[in-house]
Amino acid sequence: MIVHVKDQARTSAAPAWRAGASFYAGCLALGYALFQLWPRAYVLAGFGYAQSDLLVVAAINIHHFIVDAYIWRLRRDPGYAAVAGAPRPAA
Repeated sequence: MIVHVKDQARTSAAPAWRAGASFYAGCLALGYALFQLWPRAYVLAGFGYAQSDLLVVAAINIHHFIVDAYIWRLRRDPGYAAVAGAPRPAA
């Protein structure tokens, strides 16, 4: 969210809180879809409630595995220090 708000503040004349609020609203909508609607879609496809919840959890864990791998690679990016407030590691 920090990166999104900073990018919007640099490129837009709109107040920074608007970018943060729209990002947060999008996250709430995505969370509702992932944890409420997606399991119900699995139930409609014939899975039980427990199975559908486990399928969603498995898919989210696989997603996090891929995203974490990307984030660890990101630490070598020069922009990382600006976002995290940490010194850039030596190459």
